[in-house]
Amino acid sequence: NVWNYGIIGDMSGRILFDQHLFWALFQAILFIDTLLFTLGYIIETPALKNRIVSVEATFLGWFVCLACYPPWNGATSMFLDWNSNDFPHFDNDTIHLLMNCCILLLMGIYSWASVALGFRASNLTNRGIVTSGPYRFIRHPAYVAKNTAWWIGSLPFIYLGFSHSFKEGMWVLFCRCAWSFLYAMRAITEERHLRLANNGYAEYARKVRWRFIPGLI
Repeated sequence: NVWNYGIIGDMSGRILFDQHLFWALFQAILFIDTLLFTLGYIIETPALKNRIVSVEATFLGWFVCLACYPPWNGATSMFLDWNSNDFPHFDNDTIHLLMNCCILLLMGIYSWASVALGFRASNLTNRGIVTSGPYRFIRHPAYVAKNTAWWIGSLPFIYLGFSHSFKEGMWVLFCRCAWSFLYAMRAITEERHLRLANNGYAEYARKVRWRFIPGLI
């Protein structure tokens, strides 16, 4: 049984999860996200209520966005090591299953945010305000979900870094924090952009008070 292989030590369950189940679910989640953003980029029509209202006009807004995507994230990685894995491996079977199921759950929330955006999905543009789905709870659910998944994917690198030296471990932590900071800056610049138009974002931000973590920030 794949769900209790960590308890009974059945390696066939781990092999099934590692080689097939995880990747099938992970790729399905990414496919949904990619499909919606692709359609959002190529289709703009009043019938879908996804007309572009405005485009990000600041250098900072463009910089922090492009720094996160190919090919420019290759340059970012020259200064900030990535040190994360989509599918991290842990020696303990139960921890391995738990951590990777958490990644699938988080990436599912990330894809859920894309579904909520629908044909309005895009970067650097204002195409109207979405308040449904995970956007009912926090203002940047996609960024929170995938960054948390990346932190889980960084745990083996953090452990390995500190096992080598304190300095190396701190560098891994610094780089992961820096990547998260880029996404925090994306959230801040996006909000600044959306507030410029009188399209309801200020009212939405008053109703949904928290950017990242309910009750905290």
